[in-house]
Amino acid sequence: MSTPSRTFSAMLLVTAVAALAFGKLADRVGYKPVLVGGWTLLAGVALGGTLIQHLPETIVVVVLAGVGNGAATAAGWPLLASLIPAEKTGVFAGLKAAAE
Repeated sequence: MSTPSRTFSAMLLVTAVAALAFGKLADRVGYKPVLVGGWTLLAGVALGGTLIQHLPETIVVVVLAGVGNGAATAAGWPLLASLIPAEKTGVFAGLKAAAE
């Protein structure tokens, strides 16, 4: 397995675990704070990713990106479903998937 596919696999695994944890947290504190936290973390990691020079830094960025992505994923879909009319769910879900 090549290095880029290992990196992607690691981020996908971290995203899945983080989505479970942040989904439970979102049920307690609400979807908006979790979504904002996830996006904030992703923005910070994106900026930090521009400074990477060595492998250990890459690992940290990938793990943090996975955590932020998990938070955004766990909160984004339920929040979308709660904000739109039930008869338009399919349209908005398709638009969200296309935008991502």
